[in-house]
Amino acid sequence: EHVAIEVNSEIYIIGGFDISGNILKKIEVYNIENDSWRTVSPLPISLHHTSVATYDNKIYVIGGYTNRWMPSARVYLYDIDTDSWSRKSNMPTARGALTSQRIGEHIFSIGGVSIIGVTGLNEVYNIFEDKWETKAPMPTPREHLASGVIDNTIYVIGGRQRSLTSNMNTNEAYNAIEDKWFKKTPMPSKRGGITAASIENSIFVFGGETPTKTFDNNEQYIITNDTWVERTKMPTSRHGLAAISYNNSIFVIGGGREPGFSMSGINEIFTPREFQVSIKEIIVNNPNIKNNQSVMVPNPNIKN
Repeated sequence: EHVAIEVNSEIYIIGGFDISGNILKKIEVYNIENDSWRTVSPLPISLHHTSVATYDNKIYVIGGYTNRWMPSARVYLYDIDTDSWSRKSNMPTARGALTSQRIGEHIFSIGGVSIIGVTGLNEVYNIFEDKWETKAPMPTPREHLASGVIDNTIYVIGGRQRSLTSNMNTNEAYNAIEDKWFKKTPMPSKRGGITAASIENSIFVFGGETPTKTFDNNEQYIITNDTWVERTKMPTSRHGLAAISYNNSIFVIGGGREPGFSMSGINEIFTPREFQVSIKEIIVNNPNIKNNQSVMVPNPNIKN
């Protein structure tokens, strides 16, 4: 139940629970190129089910739950250059299990759970002015949802309404220029407790849970023709996980292997076949290699 963001080839893992059930302030940073971990200055308070966005070498942590399940309206700014935290203007409505996406100088914080229940709220933070305003709400209130942004449009996918039996496959698109929502083709499976990452014109949605199992699903939503494709499943089924795209691969990190309160530190990488290269192609560019077998190998931009 942590969140993740990539800045300068590093993935910041923020908050969540540890194996003992403690709510974390901890920030762990994964260096993609070196395949190594380090820690930086912790959150000012412990948070789980929060949301995150980045702009200009800074990370914005928005909402989430404090204590066990108390929604927060707080906004914290982490300055990577100075390794320091500061407070920004509170979100108008305290919420946990929401999703946030940045478009230009605005961060859109959508859905989640407020003190009165599941909401479709769409509250927008102006980075330059440190002010909030309310925009058109999401048509279907949801929490434990996932999202991706492509060409000034935010696609909000899946989620649930408080119960593990209320998983949804809803797919709604918000056009930030027009301030309007549009129904899109639903996800093939109904899932909450999920994560998503975008590559080019596609959004890949991973994981989730029911009362009796966790999902290993990896389903690709293709924006250009409003269709879904089932892709290679995750090696390890999980919920409450995080996903980050980098150089046409996706790092899927953490999450619970069992429904409910469970944790892991798993870090698995998915590279869609269309972004893989063959051994034969590598040989052409590397004449010292003798093997001419044509097989698929991971994206060479990722050191694993």
